[in-house]
Amino acid sequence: MVNGNPGSWFKHRKGLRQGDSLSPYLFILVADVFAKFIDLTRSHDTIHGVKINDNMEIINLEFADDFLVYTRGSEDDILNLKILLLGFEFMTGLQVNFSKTSVTHLSNDSTKATAVSRELGCWHLDFPIKYLGLPLRNSRILKSDWLEVIEKIDSRLASWKDTVDDTWRFSWRHLVDESRVDELVYIIRNTHLSHDLDSIAWKWEANRCFSTASLYLLMKNDNILHPRLASIWKGKPPLKIKMVFWLILRNRILTRARLCYLGVTVDDTRCVFYMADDESCEHLFSSCRPLSAG
Repeated sequence: MVNGNPGSWFKHRKGLRQGDSLSPYLFILVADVFAKFIDLTRSHDTIHGVKINDNMEIINLEFADDFLVYTRGSEDDILNLKILLLGFEFMTGLQVNFSKTSVTHLSNDSTKATAVSRELGCWHLDFPIKYLGLPLRNSRILKSDWLEVIEKIDSRLASWKDTVDDTWRFSWRHLVDESRVDELVYIIRNTHLSHDLDSIAWKWEANRCFSTASLYLLMKNDNILHPRLASIWKGKPPLKIKMVFWLILRNRILTRARLCYLGVTVDDTRCVFYMADDESCEHLFSSCRPLSAG
């Protein structure tokens, strides 16, 4: 399809590359055709699925790039399934990769499963097995079956925690600045909480009720939230100077503290001119003593 219109036909020679956006659609197209073939054989009683109850029979399931076929395991079912696979390969040119195909008997009958795997030329696996990365049994899943999954999650959380710890190291150091501890204690002690029910108020409306109209005005006119921004654009300095002031007021200067907040690894968040404070936008352009003295 090119811009919504069908283009010319193309032939694949060495398979289709996985990982691109087209692969899932191609798999769905092929898998659906194969599923139709299986439904056709079931309607002619050449392949029988597994009955869940009197009104439901499962013969195939497909998810992502996995395709499951359920049969009773009789000689006729296996023979007809093999004929179906070979016929599908002949008509589409898509060969089944039996090295990635396995047979599992629901009752863990190794003898029958081995016979079926030999007939189809694929692997034989006993329960418990993995499906889509998760443990699967023909009985209740044990805690030990989840150990490998838990270990994988722990390994991913470890790297995630390292990133978060680096970010919060800066944040907490800023929050517990010793020079502000007395001030924070005073505010906490003099804050009186009532036992009345809390309520949410929208400060941009006179009646304190939220409205989409007021939200639209806020999004359209950003100067309401930042009144000082309006004075920047009305001034006469060069545009690049205005842009710098705009970035300062919006706290968008990529200081060390800002980079750490964004998750970028930095050696140290402290200011190179005044090592006692973090290199934040407010610090550099307002409270940095060496720069202010200069």
